[in-house]
Order: sequence, then C-alpha cells, then structure tokens
Amino acid sequence: MAFFNTPIAALLLSLSVVVFSSAAAYSTIAEVPALAPGLVSAPGPVPSDEEGTFDVLNSYIVPMEEQATDKQYLMAHMTLAANKVELFLSNEVEKKLSDPSTSESDKGCVSVCKEVYESAVDAMKTGMESLSSGDFVKAHFDIGSFRTNIGTCDDCFDGFNDFDGWAKGVGSDCLKKIAKYSNLN
Repeated sequence: MAFFNTPIAALLLSLSVVVFSSAAAYSTIAEVPALAPGLVSAPGPVPSDEEGTFDVLNSYIVPMEEQATDKQYLMAHMTLAANKVELFLSNEVEKKLSDPSTSESDKGCVSVCKEVYESAVDAMKTGMESLSSGDFVKAHFDIGSFRTNIGTCDDCFDGFNDFDGWAKGVGSDCLKKIAKYSNLN
C-alpha cells in the first residue's frame, strides 16, 4: 500500500465518480420511448403548413394509416403520370415528328423531347418500384428526375407547355408527399 499516497487515491476516487455518473446520465438520456401502436417512424422532420417551419410535435411520427393512404395516393398519381406521358408520346410527339409541315429544327427539338419524355417515364416507373419497396429516398430522387426530364421541353414547342405544366405539377405534388418520409425537404 505504499504504492498509493493520499493525493493519488483522491484523484482516482474522483475520476471513478465522474466516469460512473456520466455513464449513468448517458444511459438515461439515450432511452427512446416506444412509439404508440399504429404509428411509424419517419426519417426526418415533417414540414408544417407554414413555409420554413417544422411541426416539432410530429417530426418523427407518421400514423401508419396516413402512410398507407399516402402510398396509395402516390402510386395512383405516379401510374397516371407515366401513362399520360406515354400517351402524349404516342399521340402528340409522334404526330409532330411525322407531320411534313414540321420544320427540321422543330423535328430536332421534338426528337430530343421524345427521348427525355421516355426517360421521364422510366424514372417514374423506377420511382414506383422504389415506393413499393419502401425506399422513399430513392423514390424522391426518381420523381425529381421525372420533373427535370419533363421540364426540359418547356420551350421546345408551344403545344407542349400545357402538358409539361400538368406533368410537372403531378411530380411536385408527389415530391411533397414523399418528402414526409424521405427527409429530403
């Protein structure tokens, strides 16, 4: 016992008290309460109705019924958007490409639009697969890609503006719903 003197013993005793009390405090802070039945955890804050603020009380909890309803809504709108873009491609775009009165420069623009609309359909279909598997982050990026592709043809042809506006609106609406679950607000 000659090894320990009074100052060293006091130092060891105070260090052990600090270590054990901080460990006890950490374990009580780290406890997370269980979710109530019927609720699922969302990965991030949910935007409130006011721009730039967050609903702190519900920031990580979304009722399961709401998530199921949102998924159903999203799948219906995403399917509709993909189908309407495909119809627009087969009707309007093909008609414009085969019309002999369409100038070569307009045909070039419409041809590019055909490619990006096809990419938009692919992105939306991939988004539906992502949504079905519960990967909201991937679905968010896929629908963002859909909107970007659709927006590429805003200035190409006057007849495309109404359609582009509608398709981007559906994409934006879907992005807002998905943002609750993807934490990409």
